[in-house]
Order: sequence, then structure tokens, then C-alpha cells
Amino acid sequence: MNSEVLQTLVGEAYGEGYIGMYAVACVIQNRAKQEHLSPREIVKHGFMGKNNKMAKKASHVKTRAILKLVTQLNNLELKDITKGATHFENVEAFGWPNYDRKRKMIVTCKIGHHTFFKER
Repeated sequence: MNSEVLQTLVGEAYGEGYIGMYAVACVIQNRAKQEHLSPREIVKHGFMGKNNKMAKKASHVKTRAILKLVTQLNNLELKDITKGATHFENVEAFGWPNYDRKRKMIVTCKIGHHTFFKER
């Protein structure tokens, strides 16, 4: 079990429920495939969720579904529901993401409170 990946999913999207965590897992998988890195390497360098208060509770939310999700992500076996997204943000709460100040990314979908993006 990769605790960093689990903590990231919980920290980034636990409040969005399983579908929200699945969508974030898809983003991690898409980046891993694009950058030829493991999901663990992606979350180590690109996600803040593993450090927040909710992530610290990850050991308490190890349901079978979430553990299976982490396993599928680590094996790069997820069916992508984000249409190729490599980034996401809660735009309503935090505004347009800083990484896209020039608005060169396109919105691929919205799941829960998260808006998903990919490069043009």
C-alpha cells in the first residue's frame, strides 16, 4: 500500500466522495503516463493534499473501495473519467488556478466542486 498516494487522494478529494477521489486518481494516472513516472513520484512532487489535515486521517478511511482505487492507480489501470485531465481546481472556492494564468488550458469536465483541465 502506498500511503502517499492514499493520503493525497484523501487530502485532495475526500469531501467529494468516492467519485471525486476517483477523478483525482485519474489526473494522477494521466500525469504519470504523460511524464513516464509512477503515481507515487507524481504525488510527491505535484500535490499538496497529502499534507493537509484530512490527509492525516487517511489511516481511518481505508475502505475496500479506496484501497482498490489506490491499487488500480498504482497499476495504471483506471478508466479515465476526466477526459485526459492533468490538473484540477475548486475554481469556485479558490479562483482560476495560478498554473494557468494565461488561460492556455481547456476545461475537460466538472465533477463535484472540482473543475478538470488539460493542456490544449
